[in-house]
Amino acid sequence: MPSLPLPPGGAPLDGGDVPVSDDADVLAELPRPYQLPETAPVRDAFCEAFAEGFYLYQRLASYAAAQCDPTRATGEFLREIAEERGVVPGPGESDADLRSRLFDAPNIVTPAAIYDRVNAILARTTTKKCTLSELEVDGLFIHDGTVTEWDSFIGTSPRYPDRLYPDDAAENGGTYLEGSDPGGSIPGTGLPRSFYMRLPDLAASDEDFAFIGDPTASDEVFSVIGDGSDTSSSESDGTGATSIFESTLTSEEIYATIVGLVENIKAQGIAWAVYVDPNL
Repeated sequence: MPSLPLPPGGAPLDGGDVPVSDDADVLAELPRPYQLPETAPVRDAFCEAFAEGFYLYQRLASYAAAQCDPTRATGEFLREIAEERGVVPGPGESDADLRSRLFDAPNIVTPAAIYDRVNAILARTTTKKCTLSELEVDGLFIHDGTVTEWDSFIGTSPRYPDRLYPDDAAENGGTYLEGSDPGGSIPGTGLPRSFYMRLPDLAASDEDFAFIGDPTASDEVFSVIGDGSDTSSSESDGTGATSIFESTLTSEEIYATIVGLVENIKAQGIAWAVYVDPNL
């Protein structure tokens, strides 16, 4: 922090006292003989000019330092920092909200926490939810029929009560882990500290965009905006309304947001994989 009171030339509140705060700071750097006369118009004019140049340099240097700091960066600089860390900015998202997401992480990262956070992102576009499975114990296994503790892991909904699958809820007195269905996945990583996430296909959301075109220049009408005067069509009952850019993010941007989120909040040393499953 700079010393108070602030000098006439100003001082950044984040970097301590600046080297040049007035003409006297420039004069003090001149050779001793040039400092002696109490009045020297030409010398003082040079000092004033140099001081003004240093004021601008110090302001720009302070601004540049702030825009490289994720705690202080703004606008496009903050968005670049976020994207470098896998956090995809949303259209119209404020700097405060983006910065909060950039530094946000739950105190205790659990599979349920990751599941809830991912579904919160999906909820912007779809009612479908992800699944999160620990494949080394949840995957598709085949046995020879001699095992009596459980039936078979063959099929998209294996019976394994100890794993609290949703389809086994009745057998477990109504208790189950939401989103834990492995979906017939086959384990093969050999990594016990890992999980596998399936995401719904969001490609349909990319078709929500509407475009305005010139109907006289093409036989195809891209979009028509009504003014309420057409009483002979569906516009009269309000069902003919047209919205532009209904989706705020493309499917690729949503997937990138999810990947960035999971990478930021998952525990260190945990491997994971993601798959877009059209069957969800």
